[in-house]
Amino acid sequence: MARKAQTPVTETATRTILGVLSGGERVVLEMVGRDLWLTIEGVQIARRGRLGSKGVKTWIPVHRRWLVRDTDGPLGIQIMHNGVEVEWTSRLTPNHDI
Repeated sequence: MARKAQTPVTETATRTILGVLSGGERVVLEMVGRDLWLTIEGVQIARRGRLGSKGVKTWIPVHRRWLVRDTDGPLGIQIMHNGVEVEWTSRLTPNHDI
């Protein structure tokens, strides 16, 4: 008896806008299934390490030129592109529309 083809499970993403880069690009957290991603204008640049993995509680870069690190600062993360820190503004900053 032939096996029935399995239909892939479609996972919906939950998105939270964190802020914007100095050029206007949106910085977004996406939860897809059990994975947490940091995206900029829809491009996934880093994935948060899961419990039980080698990179637990760290940002694992998935896009070659980007690096994301946790900080103790008010924005909570540092975003770097090609080795240069990218300026971004939190959406929680007063008088700032997204």
